[in-house]
Amino acid sequence: MNTLELKGSIFEKLSQIENDQELNEINDFLDAFTKEESSSNFWNNYSPEQKQDLMEAFEESYDVKNWVEHEEVIKKYRPNA
Repeated sequence: MNTLELKGSIFEKLSQIENDQELNEINDFLDAFTKEESSSNFWNNYSPEQKQDLMEAFEESYDVKNWVEHEEVIKKYRPNA
């Protein structure tokens, strides 16, 4: 996929998101890449394999079968809930 196709794919996916909280999280994530280069730019510290794994996880997050109900997460990570 060339750069233009990749950007188009990203724009298409973003246009389908209606949840403001999710859009804010994505915006914050992308802000990290658009700020001036600094030592805090974590993306450049990852290997190509790590970057690929992160991008795959990001893609998988859109598949409903991978979603976990909030209550399930609370039960798992907050023993007294």
